[in-house]
Amino acid sequence: MLREVKKTSQVPGKRLRRWFSDSELDLIVWEDDDGNISKFQLCYGKGKDEQAFTWRNSGSYTHDRIDDGEDVVLGHKNSPILVPDGKFSPAALVQIFIARSHNVDSKISEFICEKLLNCRK
Repeated sequence: MLREVKKTSQVPGKRLRRWFSDSELDLIVWEDDDGNISKFQLCYGKGKDEQAFTWRNSGSYTHDRIDDGEDVVLGHKNSPILVPDGKFSPAALVQIFIARSHNVDSKISEFICEKLLNCRK
């Protein structure tokens, strides 16, 4: 079940960042001064084939796979990076999110579901 991480680091002069996490999902939400969501990133498939859906208030979104940097032949592990992966099922992701978001403010969870269901593939 998603729970808010209370000690989320903030960047001075930048938007408020809220982080919700559990064993399967991470949700990072950026809010403007009025408390409106300006961006969010929903990461899922933690520990397996992790992917990320990122929405911006311009109406744009991306769907990426997270390359964890573990596939290294020589040397040290690389930092995780996002790599394009456009294929996903918004409806399936909404179902996963709903099942795990009972502790998330309903204003936030409804917003996330709406944006996921209204994205164009």
